[in-house]
Amino acid sequence: MQQSSEGTNPMSVFLRYRSNPLDVAGAVYARETTERAGEVADRRQRFRQSSQEWHQFLGFASAIQSLRSRMITPFQDTAQASQIERWSHTRAMDLDESLQQMMGPSATFRGTQKAVIQSIVQRQSPIVAIMPTGAGKSLLFMLPAWMSRGGTTIVVVPLVALRADLQQRCQTLGISCVEWDSRRPVDGASIVLVTPESAVSETFQTFINRKQWTKELDRIVIDECHIILQEGYQFRKQMAQLGALVRAETQLVLLTATLPRESEALLCQRMYLDSPTIQWFRGRTSRTNVAYQVIEIGAGEPSCDISELMITWIQQRVQQLHEGKVVIYANTIATVQRIAHQLQCPAYYSQAVDKKGMLASFQKQNPGVIVATSALGMGIDIPDIRLVIHVGRTRSLLDYGQESGRAGRDGAASQAIMLIDGHGAGWGDPPTVDSRVEEYLGGGCRRRALDIYLDGTVDGYTRQQCEDGEAICDQCQSSIDPNPASPNASPNGWLSARQNNRQEASDSASDSASDSASDSASDSASDSASDSASDPGRDPGRDPGRDPASDPASHSASHSAIHDRPNGCPNNRPRTSHFTSPNSHHIAIPTPSPGPRKRAISHHSIPPMAKRRAHPIFPSTAYYQGPMQRQTQHAEADGQEIESIREPFDRWAGQCRLCGMTGQPAHHRIGNCPHPQAQIAQSWMDQVIEQVVHQPRGAGRRGYEAYAACFGCHSPQWICQQWESNGYGGYQKTHERCQYPHVAIQIMGQLLHGPQRHSIRVAWQQRMQAQFPGVDIDDERGLIGHFQRRFGRRGEERSGLVVEMNWMCEFIEREFPA
Repeated sequence: MQQSSEGTNPMSVFLRYRSNPLDVAGAVYARETTERAGEVADRRQRFRQSSQEWHQFLGFASAIQSLRSRMITPFQDTAQASQIERWSHTRAMDLDESLQQMMGPSATFRGTQKAVIQSIVQRQSPIVAIMPTGAGKSLLFMLPAWMSRGGTTIVVVPLVALRADLQQRCQTLGISCVEWDSRRPVDGASIVLVTPESAVSETFQTFINRKQWTKELDRIVIDECHIILQEGYQFRKQMAQLGALVRAETQLVLLTATLPRESEALLCQRMYLDSPTIQWFRGRTSRTNVAYQVIEIGAGEPSCDISELMITWIQQRVQQLHEGKVVIYANTIATVQRIAHQLQCPAYYSQAVDKKGMLASFQKQNPGVIVATSALGMGIDIPDIRLVIHVGRTRSLLDYGQESGRAGRDGAASQAIMLIDGHGAGWGDPPTVDSRVEEYLGGGCRRRALDIYLDGTVDGYTRQQCEDGEAICDQCQSSIDPNPASPNASPNGWLSARQNNRQEASDSASDSASDSASDSASDSASDSASDSASDPGRDPGRDPGRDPASDPASHSASHSAIHDRPNGCPNNRPRTSHFTSPNSHHIAIPTPSPGPRKRAISHHSIPPMAKRRAHPIFPSTAYYQGPMQRQTQHAEADGQEIESIREPFDRWAGQCRLCGMTGQPAHHRIGNCPHPQAQIAQSWMDQVIEQVVHQPRGAGRRGYEAYAACFGCHSPQWICQQWESNGYGGYQKTHERCQYPHVAIQIMGQLLHGPQRHSIRVAWQQRMQAQFPGVDIDDERGLIGHFQRRFGRRGEERSGLVVEMNWMCEFIEREFPA
């Protein structure tokens, strides 16, 4: 090392001429006075250079960041050349031939698979693919990894069962795939599977940095990305932090089977993505083999016990099933336990003991039955679920789409049934119901209501009704056969009835003219779509320069179509099946016809396909820096918001704002304040403290919602030093005391009774009417309920009380500056 260093150091030539090595010079006559004993400047410099190279190789963030403004090393130059060669080779490969080499000569692409993979090998980023369950989303990263040997694809998979399945499938196809383990090296793997928890850890970030530095990181894939949007999964707090992965400055691919159009903007926000730059691919996610039905229990029998009648109906329906499995969803644990007790089957909910063993046993049973809350949702990939029953309305249509989608994963005919209270009392319903659920229950095709919300317009087509080859819903069946539950109905009677009805219509001379015009328009639209499909699978009409989340063509038209159903089911009035006695209702499960599915084409003109954006084979660093810059901007905005929440607590703790606003000495508490309004403010505060802690807020619970506030001082738990994070999305107590006792309530009470109280009340009433309709500041009970609510993201929660206190402080600062 020393000889090499001296041979390249200009000073070494002079010293060699003087017959002195570098170490002698540094230790004797060329030694600086600040050097420690035994230290030599040149040796220390060489050690520092070696240390920096090791830090760079190991992927330490500080070393990677400093390299961005320096010249690349010879090693990086070689690595970059290898990366370009790898990407160029992958880009030149034939996709169909590669697929057949990997999976067999009979393998072909389905749906949007080829279009998405083409964008991936073209290095376009970011990419969002919405494909139905069972459509082969895993192929989107498995094939590019198989084609690009030497690169690494990171796949974030939130479910343990899916990781095990993916690893096994990759090994079968000859793809090196391993699960991330910080204690075991994974550098040689083509695919690295990682949990959301590990993906945001410092250890894994170091691994990403190392792969960046060696130019081996090809892409990051986030599977089931819709979980990023869900607030209810406390065990997936880290999913909301996955936006930090954009710092990797590599290709980003998001995969999901459930992403409503209206949620696209929220996904972009949480992943720090610029919507117009995203390559969107959306396929129709409708489950063609699932028949949807709504049954009103007890309609026409006002004296009957709805709960008993529902359980009786479920028992009879389960007994009809001779093979396959049944999943029964209920909205409360008490209802789940009651139904499970009657059916003598497992009750699955978040606090249940041995949930893993419960699921394993359920999978082995045939037939099998399980009753569950929404906790049985993610990761349930059991192929032979034949029936999904929902007791009562679901909380949202998104939940219903996901939970009913557990039926018929193997493609066999299955059913999704929602049981509702025929008395209208809402037995089994959740406290709040999404308005779209009511639209689903109303008139028109069930499948249409789901598709309009989940998919919107796809490939220029907006669903109007159940189609040929699909299991027909009860609404469409009622328009064909007024007695769909006839005892003589054959298993495939629903399908044959629709097909026979259409055949009769086509043979009718009186309808020939209108049928001819309709068929001509459909054929013309179909030919137009076929001719223009130069880029199959890409979401049509989605211009890269236009924000899809705000596209009026897809949203306003889709939304109005739910209410105005001129082309929906012929019978527009709401129709549901009724169950009034134990022996009055029998259901035949429809079987899809074996023929190819025909799809009607909307009469609206199909917009031209979006043109492909050409990207260089080796994108510059700036190409991937947009999301990173947006993340920085979001972080700065979040930091400012957090500071605005904390600032009043720090500023007014232990002080009197009543006196502070009038320029009087304020270093005293409200109980010692001489201001004439002080006693009125104190009385108001005492009353609020009593009610906000003890007033019931539903389901037998009192006080604040979970994690909304510290019950001792009413400040946010992440501010109060009596609490600390427990690492699982919640908080645990410390040995410290609250440092802000009743500060939030004191500030509000003093502002509402201070010199600007009239201006505050007028502005506050206007704000509540605009932001929180239904909450009146003069309605004591309603206002306390608003104070008890939880707002904000995980880790930044605060109560409605603190939200309103912060607004009042900002209002005063803005309207009455000191």
